[in-house]
Amino acid sequence: MRATPIAYKIASQYHVDLERIAERKPGEKVTRADVERHLLDSTQSITAFGQAAPSVPPIVSQDVVDEELTALTPVRQLIGQRMLQSISSTPHIYLDLEIDMTEAERCRQNIGRSMQTKGEKAPSLTALIVRATAAALVLNPILNAVFERGALQGKDAIRQRQAVHIGIAVDTERALVTPVIHNAHQLLLPAITRELRRLTLAARQETLTPDEVTGATFTISNLGMYDLDTFHAIIVPGQSAILAMGKVTKRGVVIEENTARLAIHPVMKVSLSADHRVLDGASGSRFLHQLKMFLEDPYLLL
Repeated sequence: MRATPIAYKIASQYHVDLERIAERKPGEKVTRADVERHLLDSTQSITAFGQAAPSVPPIVSQDVVDEELTALTPVRQLIGQRMLQSISSTPHIYLDLEIDMTEAERCRQNIGRSMQTKGEKAPSLTALIVRATAAALVLNPILNAVFERGALQGKDAIRQRQAVHIGIAVDTERALVTPVIHNAHQLLLPAITRELRRLTLAARQETLTPDEVTGATFTISNLGMYDLDTFHAIIVPGQSAILAMGKVTKRGVVIEENTARLAIHPVMKVSLSADHRVLDGASGSRFLHQLKMFLEDPYLLL
């Protein structure tokens, strides 16, 4: 019997017998979709709280014929429960900042041309931001820490982590998954580019291993490709901060040199959501300004 790592993970959590599913598709690999379909078709499914609950198939409302009620998939249910846990138990603080991306884009293109001569693809903007974020976290390690209740002789404590493992939110056909670039603080831009491309492809092909989706100490969520200027993300449980990226937009910027002048530059808005039990506005602002410095002068990262 063969199954994808995500299928194994969901099956283990919801106590699903993969062998029974495999019997219905001999010789084929069991996928996440097969496990979710089994849960929805089952007369009873196990909720995240360990209680039995009847499966609810899609039904059409009896009162309004143009409405449809569809049961949450196990993955969607799990995500919802984790986010509810985070927003209800973690005091969020939100900090927004604009970054001039002129030099970042120029640096990305220059490095891209060099990588293409070696047969490699140019780095994406996300790869450059991962590199800058990892460097900023090393200089502002409190963003890489996590609050732990009763962890120190029964008292609340902050666990400081040295290694920087950055989760990248990736939208797939089935659900939002977050593969992790481990030890991002030790990787240069070409290595981050390769790892990010490999993990993104694996996420969309549903071939990520459990190790590749666990252990993140900080998360980046990019919705710029959906034409959003800015948004505020919810902190992932087990972390103290998440960085949200909007789209890069060309607009007028005041350049202060000998005299002030107006120029059209690419600008990106970023938002930091942070756990106020771990850090305050000042420490969060220092991180954002360090990130801004690296992206506006990216050659500091080389």
